[in-house]
Amino acid sequence: MRTALVGPLLASLPGLAFAEGQGVSADMRRALEARRGWPTALWLRRLSGEEVFADFRLPGGDWLPAGLVTLSWAMRDYRSDTAVEISPELIELLSRLQAGLSEIHGSAVPLVLQSGYRTLESNANTEGAARNSMHLMGQAADIKVPGFAPNAVAAAAAVVAAGGIGIYPTFTHVDVARPRFWRGEARKGA
Repeated sequence: MRTALVGPLLASLPGLAFAEGQGVSADMRRALEARRGWPTALWLRRLSGEEVFADFRLPGGDWLPAGLVTLSWAMRDYRSDTAVEISPELIELLSRLQAGLSEIHGSAVPLVLQSGYRTLESNANTEGAARNSMHLMGQAADIKVPGFAPNAVAAAAAVVAAGGIGIYPTFTHVDVARPRFWRGEARKGA
């Protein structure tokens, strides 16, 4: 269910690689390094400093529910701490993007999440946000990648077949809707 909160479910799942306010361990970074070329995991860093590293797919292709829940919680609306199920296609897109940029960088790089899911209220309070934003459906992310300019992230997103790609002065928007491209202006509270 798209509108179900996932926070309480997180507390019941053992062994999740998420620690509020703590960094990703060296072991997790090595694990991500080992997966380059096999993007079944995702490393996200929130602007608050929280980090998450989660496997979301098995080598045979099956989804890992615990990983999807972990990543959905990490991509929650930061204003209200509200989470929904994030599109697995978006998670997979972000993982492919991260794998490609990590390969170019020569080591694992996190995706810094500026905005994932947004509630209607948060979206209305986000300057320049589309009224029917893909963020409202858990199908979009605004990201930064250390060492890469927004236009470089957008170019990499185009290579890994993102739907919508928006280049803003300080971040890149990616989503899994129909293919389209735009340049955006600086805005507050993405």
